[in-house]
Amino acid sequence: MNRTTDSNQTAEGHRNYRWYRLDNAAMIVPSTSHGADTRVFRITCELTERVDPKLLQEALDETMEEFPHLRTCLRKGFFWYYFDETPEKPVVKEDNRPVCAALYIPGRRSMLFRVVYTENRVSLEMFHAVADGTGGLVFLRKLICRYLEKKHHLSIPSCEHESSSIRDKAEDAFRRYYTTGKQAVHNYEGSAKTGPIKPEGEKKKKTKSQLFSMTTQRAYHIPMEKDLSLRCHCVECTVSASRYRELAKSHGATVGIDVVAVYIQALCETMNARDAKRPIVISVPVNLRQYFPSETTRNFFNTINVRYDPHEYDGTLDSILPVVRKSFEEQLSPERIKDTMNRYSTLIHNLAVRAIPLFLKDIGINRFFYLSKAGITATLSNLGKISMPEKTVPYIRLFAGYMSTPNMQICVSTFGDRMVFGIVTAYTEYTLLPAFVRKLTEAGLDVEIGSNDCDLRKENGHAVLSQM
Repeated sequence: MNRTTDSNQTAEGHRNYRWYRLDNAAMIVPSTSHGADTRVFRITCELTERVDPKLLQEALDETMEEFPHLRTCLRKGFFWYYFDETPEKPVVKEDNRPVCAALYIPGRRSMLFRVVYTENRVSLEMFHAVADGTGGLVFLRKLICRYLEKKHHLSIPSCEHESSSIRDKAEDAFRRYYTTGKQAVHNYEGSAKTGPIKPEGEKKKKTKSQLFSMTTQRAYHIPMEKDLSLRCHCVECTVSASRYRELAKSHGATVGIDVVAVYIQALCETMNARDAKRPIVISVPVNLRQYFPSETTRNFFNTINVRYDPHEYDGTLDSILPVVRKSFEEQLSPERIKDTMNRYSTLIHNLAVRAIPLFLKDIGINRFFYLSKAGITATLSNLGKISMPEKTVPYIRLFAGYMSTPNMQICVSTFGDRMVFGIVTAYTEYTLLPAFVRKLTEAGLDVEIGSNDCDLRKENGHAVLSQM
């Protein structure tokens, strides 16, 4: 976090405001926010009762005291974008806009998140330059706790609250862990492994080749008609979390690996034979807090790409699972994670890149982003198992996540025994979605489906259609 001035009242009565640098992952977001890809994500908490807007506003006001870095707007500098603190107060509003509607509009000094409600749902939408899904979830969990404390006069012990400091929440973890030379690589248990890296010249050569490969490897793209109105089409599929864990275990896989494999299977069964010449590539975001101790609520994630040759598919999930499992194991080693994080950070720390004016950076980043997207078929992210203080659990039904996308993205979230697939698509057709749901029901899962599209119909006897 970087500040130019203290946010206080001067002798002349003028208020000075802070500014913040964007983190490494956020640098490309403003330049690549176009059309249906607003780079906005949504996390929803569905309660067991109707929302009280007045109490929700009070809870939001109190929650903001712990997240002052979110009270910002995006500004253009000569070399980079930056966050500028704003006196604007976030106001809770009824949810009457399209899901993941644009938050950043160039030239407009507006806040980069919104809190909306409808009946028994509270949703947080954030511009991805501000935070990643994990950071947004920290904010929403705190907001829901505050709201339920007020609504039901709960007394939740401080040990059950998210209690990181304001400084920790606003930390740029990419900057903290970026290294050149010897590097410390943390694993899931928090221990560190230190060792030499390759000579500087060799490392630069490898970085260059890896970045080049990201823009030259083309993947299979779903050949469906996109919505010309640039509206996100959202579908919510809910299954039993315990039943899915049993299913994944029977396949000898984790839930994350199994879901990616099922996604690939649905793609294999809906693609034309002539399209099999290109690989299916699923992009999977990885929460770097699992590898590097950090309580930041800003962006701190990486991505791995799971690549599958459709010619290897023999009609069974067993022909896909080993490929997905191997890809996860290879790309999620602490050494690979650290190397990839440094690879992206190198672009930001490069003196030549830093000296380029912003309008030229926008052109270059857009071009690079377009070419890299050509190597991705779809995206699947996993918010994982979401926990809440015990006293709040009876008042919460589920959590769900969504992300705007130029193609199709699935976000998996689990609360209690409800595992939700938040599916967002830029397509007007539903060829792939029924295939994905069919794979779940064929495995013996009951699937409850909700949608913001009135034209979605019941897929089969196991699916129950409801309005989101």
